[in-house]
Amino acid sequence: FKNFTYPMREKIMSKASDLFMKLGFKSVTMDDIAGEMCISKKTIYKFFSNKEILIEEITGMIHSEIHEIVGQIVAQNYNAIEENYQIRKMFKEMFKSADTSPVYQLKKHYPSIFEKVMEKEINECNTLFKNNIEKGIAQGLYRKEQRDFQPHLSLGRLNQQDLDFSVVCSHWKIHPWISDELDVKQVLVMSSEDMHDGPEYTKLAKINL
Repeated sequence: FKNFTYPMREKIMSKASDLFMKLGFKSVTMDDIAGEMCISKKTIYKFFSNKEILIEEITGMIHSEIHEIVGQIVAQNYNAIEENYQIRKMFKEMFKSADTSPVYQLKKHYPSIFEKVMEKEINECNTLFKNNIEKGIAQGLYRKEQRDFQPHLSLGRLNQQDLDFSVVCSHWKIHPWISDELDVKQVLVMSSEDMHDGPEYTKLAKINL
């Protein structure tokens, strides 16, 4: 019995995952999945009593698959810089076929699942990046700094010194990609100066959004 049921369950998850990542979690219906697989919707409901349960299982599966691939990259024992590049390349290739914003739809329409996924993802990514930084320092590829690791995203670079920082930060707040994909709570404006042992940064402004 198990040998009969699990392949169909996995096939449903695989097809649903492809559709969700391409079209979005809200856009794809159970009817769409059934139609793509040429099965009845009743068959899907034998394994998943509602769409939310299916989405929760699929997001967990995607998370596991992503970090399995990351583990394979780390196991190649690249130097820290190459390892970082390969991981970023993997993420870019994995999500390049998304025609809409599945993350935005997940956050808007299934917030409890989104929160659970993001908590797990942030914890694992923090560990991953921390390990990469420590590896790079040990290999002499990264400069050691006397501060804790703070996950962040560089939004852009400015060449002018006399800009209104609040206007700059407001621009990033309403930028479609930022507002759709990330919950931005704070923007820092930093100046950098190239020194012999690497750039030094000075905080110019902090805007809470």
